Amino acid sequence: MNEKNNLSKNISCEYYVPLGKAGSLIIQAPVVLSYLKVNIPVYTNINLSKNCLNVKTTQNKIFIKKPLLASDNKLILTGHIEKSLSYKTNSNNTSKFSGTKTLNMDIQIEEHVNITFDQFPVKNEKNTEFYYEKSDEPINCNMEFIELIQDNIQYTDSGYVNKLILSLQFSLTQLQYVFIPEPEGDVQLLKPNSNTPIQTPKTNNFYYNIGFDNSLGLIANRTFIYNSP
Repeated sequence: MNEKNNLSKNISCEYYVPLGKAGSLIIQAPVVLSYLKVNIPVYTNINLSKNCLNVKTTQNKIFIKKPLLASDNKLILTGHIEKSLSYKTNSNNTSKFSGTKTLNMDIQIEEHVNITFDQFPVKNEKNTEFYYEKSDEPINCNMEFIELIQDNIQYTDSGYVNKLILSLQFSLTQLQYVFIPEPEGDVQLLKPNSNTPIQTPKTNNFYYNIGFDNSLGLIANRTFIYNSP
């Protein structure tokens, strides 16, 4: 018979400030071209008569495909909402109602959104028809969150209408070359694997890795360069 080990364990966790090579240098990194939130109103007629009462939403399932950026800088958003409703009927116009019934709906979504860039995407241009250059770096759309901020059901002259507002937040990024300048200000040089400052060494066969600590400010450690014999 196996016995479970119920002894408590003290798990230790140490946090380190990430460090990286100091500038000046050129890196290739994802650049945020645009960061935005889009609110999409969706109005849908519900196929229920006026004899249906207590119409309520019981469930919404939202499915959004990965957005596509067209050549005219329009973001194409497509998807659908699987919506479930509950309601009661009164066919004889009396005070008695039938038991609760359900209705399932599939609400399609297709919208084109004009995009304004905070940083322009980089495009490769060919000088002549005999000149080869790699294709443009793709622009990636990263969905941050999806939220249903309004879901109302109203009865109008034309029948029941469901009014939704769907909120989407996402970022557009592209891999670009970026210049990283040399950091400015005083730097605390640390001992290896510690937060204790040391004096600046006199040798020059090393390079610095730079980071930022909330209490110490700019911090650095050094990595020695060992030349092969």
